Amino acid sequence: MNASFRLCLVFLGLACAAASLHAADDAATRRIITVTGQENVRIPATRARLTTMVEVQAKTSAAAQDAVRQGSQSVLEFLQRQKVERLQAGTMALQPIYNSDSGSYSSGARRAPEVVAYRAQWSASFETPAERAGEIADGLVKAGATRIASFEFTATDEALAQAQRDALRAAAVRAREDARSVLDALGYQPADVVRINANSSGPIMPFRRAEMMTYAKAQDSAATAVEPGLIEVNGSVTLEVAY
Repeated sequence: MNASFRLCLVFLGLACAAASLHAADDAATRRIITVTGQENVRIPATRARLTTMVEVQAKTSAAAQDAVRQGSQSVLEFLQRQKVERLQAGTMALQPIYNSDSGSYSSGARRAPEVVAYRAQWSASFETPAERAGEIADGLVKAGATRIASFEFTATDEALAQAQRDALRAAAVRAREDARSVLDALGYQPADVVRINANSSGPIMPFRRAEMMTYAKAQDSAATAVEPGLIEVNGSVTLEVAY
C-alpha cells in the first residue's frame, strides 16, 4: 500500500468521524414536540356472539350427567337447525356440592365434608346476525338451555378491521394538525416526523347497559327485544416532530 493511498484512507476516516460527530450533535440538540391524536369510529353492530349453558343439579352424578346430556343434545340440534356460525360446543363439567354444615363429633374432631348433590354443566358459543339474536335466545330456552351466559354484539372481521384503519388514519391527521397548531402559535415550523407510535383498541360497545349479559321478556308471549346499537373502535397515534 503506497503512502498516498494510506493518506486518503486517513482523510476518509477523519471525514466520517466528523460527520458522525456532527450527526450526534444534531440529534442531541434537535428540538422535538410530542403530540398524541385520538379518534373514535362507530359502526353498526351487525353480529351477536352468545354463550348458552345447560346446568343441572341432581342427587347423584349419574343423574346430573344424564340430564345435562339430554339438554345439551336438544340445544345442539336446535343451533344446528338455525345454521348459526362459529359454533363451538364445550365439554361437560361435573362438580360435587358439599353440605355447608360441617358439624362436629362429640370428641371435638371436625366432620368431613359431606357430598349432598352434584352439579353438571355444558356450554356452547356461537355467532348469528344481530337481528336474529332475540329469536334464537328464546329458542334456546325452549330447547332446554338453562341460561344465556353471555350476550355480546359485534361486527364482521372486515368491518372491524376497516374501522380500526379509519380510526388510526383520523388520529394521525389530528396529531399532525395539533403539532402544526402548537408550533405555529410559538412561531416555529415543523420539520420531519422522527417517530410514530400507533395503537388501536379492540371494539367496545358504548352506552351498553350493565345488564347486557342478561335478557328479559316484557311479556311471556313476546319475543326478547334486543338493540344492537353501535360499536366503538378507538385509534391513538403519537408523533414526535422535529422543529
